[in-house]
Amino acid sequence: MTLRLFWRRFHLWTGVACGLFLVTMALSGTVLLFGAKLDRVLHPGLYAVTGPAAAQPADVYLAKAKAAVPNGEPTQLRWPEEAGFPLTVLMRLTDRAGRQGAPHANAPEQAASEHRADRNASPRGGAEPGVPAGRPRITMVYLDPPTGEVLGTADPRASVVGWFRSLHEDLLIPAFGGRSIVGWDGVGLFVLCLTGLYLWWPRGASLLRALGWRRGPAISINLHHRVGFWIVVPLAVMAFTGIFQAFQPQGRAFIGLFAPTTPQQMLQRARGGAPLPKPNLEPQQVLDTVLSNGGSMHPVLLALPSEPDKTWRVQVSGADGDAKTVLVEDATKAVSTPQALQGDAFLAFMRRIHDGTHDGPIWNVIVLLAGLSPPLLFVTGIMMWLRRRRNESRGAANRATDEPIASISTRALDQDHIAA
Repeated sequence: MTLRLFWRRFHLWTGVACGLFLVTMALSGTVLLFGAKLDRVLHPGLYAVTGPAAAQPADVYLAKAKAAVPNGEPTQLRWPEEAGFPLTVLMRLTDRAGRQGAPHANAPEQAASEHRADRNASPRGGAEPGVPAGRPRITMVYLDPPTGEVLGTADPRASVVGWFRSLHEDLLIPAFGGRSIVGWDGVGLFVLCLTGLYLWWPRGASLLRALGWRRGPAISINLHHRVGFWIVVPLAVMAFTGIFQAFQPQGRAFIGLFAPTTPQQMLQRARGGAPLPKPNLEPQQVLDTVLSNGGSMHPVLLALPSEPDKTWRVQVSGADGDAKTVLVEDATKAVSTPQALQGDAFLAFMRRIHDGTHDGPIWNVIVLLAGLSPPLLFVTGIMMWLRRRRNESRGAANRATDEPIASISTRALDQDHIAA
C-alpha cells in the first residue's frame, strides 16, 4: 500500500465516522451565528424596548428582576449589546427551602461567555469548597433600558436558540460525554482538513491547473475538490478553536505550558459559587466607584459577588471598543484592574474567533461559509465513495469474464480519484 493510498483511506473512513456529527455541529453553529437576531424574531415581546438608553440605576434593575422572580437571586446584570436590545439579569433559582436548585445542562445565550467554565464542570459536582454540586437552575429577566420595567422572563435553555446551543456544544447529552464527543469530532475535522489538503495537492501538474474545474468526470468530484480547497483553512481554524472549547481544562493546561493562565479550579470557584447573601456594597455604589475612575467608559456587565471570592466584577468598554474588567472587594471596597494573562488572552481570542460574531462582517461571512461547507463535503464525499465502489464492482465483473474493458475501468477509477 502506497503512502497516498493509506492517507486516502484514512481520510475516507475518518469522514465516514465523523461525518454526521460534523454536519450536525456545522449546521447548529451556523444557526448560532444568528442566535440573538433569531431569538428576537421568535420572542418579540422580550425585545419590546421603549428606547436604547439605560436610564435607571443598577439597583433598580436588580430590584425589578428580584420582584419578577421571587425564588431567584440575581448574579449578573448585562447592558444591551446594541440598540433595540433589552437589559438582562441572570437569576440563580432556589427551591422553597432556599437551597440551590438541581443541575441543568446549559447556560443561557446572553450569559454563555460568562458560564463556559461552569458548563464544563462535572454534573456530579466538584470537590472545590464553596462551589455547588452541579450546575444551578437559572432563568433570565428581560428589562426595558429606559424604565426598568420587566418585559418578561424566560428560560433560554428551553428556547430554540438554547436547543441549538446544546446541540452544538454537547449533542443534547451533556451527562453522557456529549462535550467530549464534540471535541473528538473536532479533532477528526482537523485531521480531515490536513489529509484533504495533502490529497488535493497536484502530482506532476501545475498548481494553477489544479485549481481548474476538471479534476474528475463527475460534478461531485469537482465540487468536493473546489469547495474543500477554498474552505480548508477557515475550516481548520474552526476545528482547532472548537477543540479548545470542548476540552477547556486540557486546553488551558496546554496553553499554560507556553504562557501563564488562570487555573481552571480558580475560574470554577469564582463563577460557580452561590451568590453572597448580604453584600456590604450596593450595586450602583460599585458601578459608580468603577466608572469614576474609567473616564468615558460605559458598563457592559456587573457580576455580583459569590460566596467563594466575595468580589464584584465589572466589565466596562470605551467608545473605541476597548474593554477591561475591574474587580471590587466587597469587604474593603478595594478596586483592582487585573492584567490579562497572556494565556487567558489567547484563549479568549480563540473563543471569539470560533464564535464568529465579534470580528467584523468579513469574518462572519467566512465563518458562515465554513459552517455550510461540511454538509456539501460530506455528501459529495459519500458520492465519490459510492462511485468508486461501483467502478470496482464493474472492474471485478469484467475481470471475471476476461473482458478487456476491465483495465479501462481501472484506469477510469484512478482518474476518478486523482486527488481524492
